[in-house]
Amino acid sequence: MRRNIKAVMAATLTAAMLLSTSTPVLADTVDSTVKVKAEFKDVGENAYYYTPVYWAKGNGITVGTSATTYGPNQPCTRGQMAAFLWRLNGSPEPQKTNYFTDVADTSAYAKAVAWAKEKGITVGTSATTYGPNQPCTRGQMATFLWRLNGSPEPAKTEYFEDVAPDSNFAKAIAWAKENGITSGTTATTFTPGRTCTRGEMAMFLWRQSDSPEVQISKWIVDKPAWDETVVDKPAYDEQVLVQAAWDEPVYGEQVIIHCNGCGRIFDNYEELEAHGAAEMDKDPMTNCGTYWEEYKQTQTGTTHHDAAYQTVHHEAVTHVVHHEATGHWA
Repeated sequence: MRRNIKAVMAATLTAAMLLSTSTPVLADTVDSTVKVKAEFKDVGENAYYYTPVYWAKGNGITVGTSATTYGPNQPCTRGQMAAFLWRLNGSPEPQKTNYFTDVADTSAYAKAVAWAKEKGITVGTSATTYGPNQPCTRGQMATFLWRLNGSPEPAKTEYFEDVAPDSNFAKAIAWAKENGITSGTTATTFTPGRTCTRGEMAMFLWRQSDSPEVQISKWIVDKPAWDETVVDKPAYDEQVLVQAAWDEPVYGEQVIIHCNGCGRIFDNYEELEAHGAAEMDKDPMTNCGTYWEEYKQTQTGTTHHDAAYQTVHHEAVTHVVHHEATGHWA
């Protein structure tokens, strides 16, 4: 069922709220049933906030932390809280926006915070500050929703052991308990001082809006993501011209034989041996005939190279193209 209460929202907050303590206040832009695509990668199908998050997305209450993420486990800030409630109620124009010194007129939360101030949903963290970047606690969340719905009197306040009947949050938490908006963190505790996550916030808003149905389209993958190797330039042989003829020196190893006795140099061992025998006939104590060797690289000739073409082989040039998964919404 689609709710149209634009005329009611134009009246004073108190008059609107007193119409019913069990009927949630919704703008005429909020549908009881919406169709939306499941595009948040961090919102699992089995998560308790799955339907609430996509209900909020389908009604423009949230756009997520990015195009593909919602951040369900991130803290819901007081600025985000005001924005959610403001959008839930049709994003009405406030009378002015300069109520709090820590909320600039150019802030994404400026109109939402000002509207909440004018409707008595918030009084700020002080007379001049709102604390838009502070985490919203579970107790504050219950209070915001309770005030949004006209601050109705609950049947009783003794539902949770950690919520004193005279605490600032007592009536709000009791009202939320009686209207099925929360069941607490356990059967006997509510944990009012704990930070409210973005996933919890979506769930609380969804429940206070009568837990509407949501038609969630899922992405059916027909072909998973894959990498394709693309050839930019195939392998090829290039003919390179060596432009000038040239002579290449050819080297060989030469052994130089030195006689230890007299220091003469011999070209071969036969001549050294004959020299040594002759000297021993003259002097048996001579060292001639013994030797040491020296090895030298000497040019033995040249090789002539004519000018010619040479073949240089080049490998194929490729790059990898990554393709996302393909499919369709169902």
